[in-house]
Amino acid sequence: MSSTSLTQSNNDQERSWYSKGVHEGWLKDFSFGGVRQRWTNLQDWKQHGLDHEHNERTSTSLSRSEIDEERAWYSKGQRNDWLNDFSFIATRLQRKKSIEEILKETPEALEIGSLVTLTDDSYSVAEILVEMYPDRFPPAAELARSLPGAIKHVGHSLVPFTLGHAKSFYEEIGDAPKRVYQALDDILSAIMINQYQIPFNSNPNKTLKELRKFKQGKSDIAKLARKVSNHYTEVYNFRIPGHGSLKGKAA
Repeated sequence: MSSTSLTQSNNDQERSWYSKGVHEGWLKDFSFGGVRQRWTNLQDWKQHGLDHEHNERTSTSLSRSEIDEERAWYSKGQRNDWLNDFSFIATRLQRKKSIEEILKETPEALEIGSLVTLTDDSYSVAEILVEMYPDRFPPAAELARSLPGAIKHVGHSLVPFTLGHAKSFYEEIGDAPKRVYQALDDILSAIMINQYQIPFNSNPNKTLKELRKFKQGKSDIAKLARKVSNHYTEVYNFRIPGHGSLKGKAA
């Protein structure tokens, strides 16, 4: 039986047995009929994959497998960030191609990868690409070193970069895991704050007015605009003793 079936059992003795295991901390040492208690560390997880020849499969075929155990094994690796430590067949084949070739073949990846031209945080950009395309790119640390040069060789540019342009990035990541969304959101926030620096210095009132046009609603781009707007509103209202605030000088 699985642990879930025991907790929801109509049999008082079965529920009592499970509760005793919880109280005493024994559950971790018991192998239930389900797969939840398996692969408690990276080595066990990798060995299971090798024993079942998952290294001769693509990660996509495992994540969409009709076999519960295969999907559970893949999901366990994804939740624990172990996928980059396992060599799937498509990953090995794709690494024979250059990063430039892969980017040219995958327009969405090229667009996201090009963010390295607007930020120094190439590792975070690489992490997003590896998470979204685990079969195509090498580990994030390796990709981060190669990505800036690859983008330069491809010649793709995101300049000028506006809030309107940023909207497409949220659409491209689709239903990606929450950590991917958060990483992209952090990168875009830093980029947009930097992009609005010169316009704000030149005309703070006009810049804040422009940002207000984007920040209404609950969309991803509205949330991003509010972050940028809040940053510059704080700068605008910040008072320096003896000098006042930028707001007072701009009024």
